[in-house]
Amino acid sequence: MLIYILISDSAEEIEEKCRKAVSDTESRLSYDPEKRPAISNLIDLYCAVSGSEIAQVEKQGWDQLQLKKALSQAVIERFTPIRENFLKLEQGTEVDEILMENGKTARSIAQQNMDEIQRIVGFT
Repeated sequence: MLIYILISDSAEEIEEKCRKAVSDTESRLSYDPEKRPAISNLIDLYCAVSGSEIAQVEKQGWDQLQLKKALSQAVIERFTPIRENFLKLEQGTEVDEILMENGKTARSIAQQNMDEIQRIVGFT
């Protein structure tokens, strides 16, 4: 099962996706990418988002459920400001206005370049 988190996902959606993430049958945590790839992947993700070291995570004494909860909270904490900005930009007109204004500037520059090229080549 492929689980992915979108920038636009709510906290509840992130928690649900982390809870459903593939793990294994052994409840205690140990990092072993060869023998326990699923749980090792979750530990890697948690470390990447939280800034923790693998050894620190193993020392926590967490079970898989606790790791998944910690992962979801770390993802939510890390990405909430990004999500809020994304949604604000998506709903507003600011991006469209910037694109329109820069489009006008780009077209003006392109026209000047074409005029210069035509002059150099002798088309005008």
